Amino acid sequence: AFRDPQRLAVDLIDHPEEVRRLLARIEGDYFKVYNMFYEKLRAAGQPITSWLPLLAEGRYYIPSNDFSIMISPAMFEAFFLPGIIRECRFLDRSIYHLDGPGALRHLDLILAIPELDALQWVFGAGNEGYVRWVQVYQRAQAAGKGIHVMCTLPEVELVMQTLHPRGLFLDVSDVPNRSAAEELLKRLERWTKECRR
Repeated sequence: AFRDPQRLAVDLIDHPEEVRRLLARIEGDYFKVYNMFYEKLRAAGQPITSWLPLLAEGRYYIPSNDFSIMISPAMFEAFFLPGIIRECRFLDRSIYHLDGPGALRHLDLILAIPELDALQWVFGAGNEGYVRWVQVYQRAQAAGKGIHVMCTLPEVELVMQTLHPRGLFLDVSDVPNRSAAEELLKRLERWTKECRR
């Protein structure tokens, strides 16, 4: 937010120490501001939520770095991964927002964060189709992470064939009406029970 993405990409090469100092400064400010609002919400008996509609009693947020699509895994690891790890440690619940196919180069680094709870993979416009991204979700589940899966109603069957329901936040589009939604809930409940056996 302080720098144009193209300028920041150059700054990482030409002014790496200045970038690190600014990251450290805004990280400290972020934790202070987060705590201020967290305390107000909890004092009022409110749960914690954000733009990704999950609820938590403790500190919850969505770590992300959309800029990461512009840099290598080595640069991501050197400049941004330490801050993401500290953010996950600061939070009680976290779900990383991984945005776009170009960001997948950082998936292994992100999944290796022990304190990270879940992954929200956003494939982006023009990249739709659950079948194209099954392996991303399977890798996240194999790493012990929860997952937010976006799919269409016809794709739900494939989701049930390829994933485990534990830790799955299923975001289904194209549900035409209430009866279809109720039938979907029944199918998902049966699937969940079968997987518990």
